[in-house]
Amino acid sequence: MADRRHEIQAAGYAMMGASGLESVHARTIGAKLGINHATVHYYFTTRADLLAGICEFAQEQLRSDRKGMGEAATPRDVFENELALTEAYSRSSSRFAKVMIGLCAAAVNEKALVKPVRALVREYTELHHEAASNARLKAGSPFAQPDLFASAAFGLMALSHLGAGPNTDEALDAMFSSMF
Repeated sequence: MADRRHEIQAAGYAMMGASGLESVHARTIGAKLGINHATVHYYFTTRADLLAGICEFAQEQLRSDRKGMGEAATPRDVFENELALTEAYSRSSSRFAKVMIGLCAAAVNEKALVKPVRALVREYTELHHEAASNARLKAGSPFAQPDLFASAAFGLMALSHLGAGPNTDEALDAMFSSMF
C-alpha cells in the first residue's frame, strides 16, 4: 500500500515539475500510472491532500539532494554546496523549483496546504540556520540571516524559471562574496 501511495506522489511530483500545478489532478495521475482515478482518491481524498503528498515527496527529494551536505568540512563548504544546489535547482530541467513554486502558489488559496508547504520551506532553510550559526560570516551581510539567504535563493530559482532576473551564477557568486 505504501508503495502505491509513494508511486502516486512521485508521479504528481514529476507531472508538476514538467507541466506545472494545473497538470496535477487525480485523473491525470491515474492516467499517467494506468490506474483508475478512484485509486488516487483512495490515498489522497482531495486535491489538497494530493498536493500535500507531493509536498512530502518534495521534502524527500530535498533530503536526498542534500545528503551529506551538512557534513561538509567547513561551514563555508556547506554554503558553497547550498549555492551549487540552488544553481542546479535554477536550471530549466530542475523539477524541484517548479514544484516548490507551484506548491507555494497553491497554498495561497488552499489553507490545508499552508502547514505542509511551511514545513518544506522550513526544511529548506534548516541547513542554512545550522551553517550560519557555525560560520564566520562578514558582518552586515544580509545573507548571514538564514531566512534571507533562503528567500534570495528561492527567488533566484523562481526568476530563473521565468527567464527573468539576474544571471544566476553571478548572483550566487555575489551572495557568497557578501558572506565570506
